[in-house]
Amino acid sequence: MGAFSQPWNATGLAIAGDFAYVITRYHGIQIIDLSDPQHPFTAGVYYPYTLTDDFVISGEYAYVAGSNTGTVL
Repeated sequence: MGAFSQPWNATGLAIAGDFAYVITRYHGIQIIDLSDPQHPFTAGVYYPYTLTDDFVISGEYAYVAGSNTGTVL
């Protein structure tokens, strides 16, 4: 297995398919591609318009809970 590190404290994690979604309170949602387990990489970042507290993935949607507002991706 490979390894992945990022410099922020993670407050939540969800895995769906070949992707891991790492919540960081001040740095949005880091989207990690796990399709090659030996070489995971950052596929993207989503910055909601709120401090990110938690989220859940359901089907094709991610529901984000934040300190200011709720956001549907």
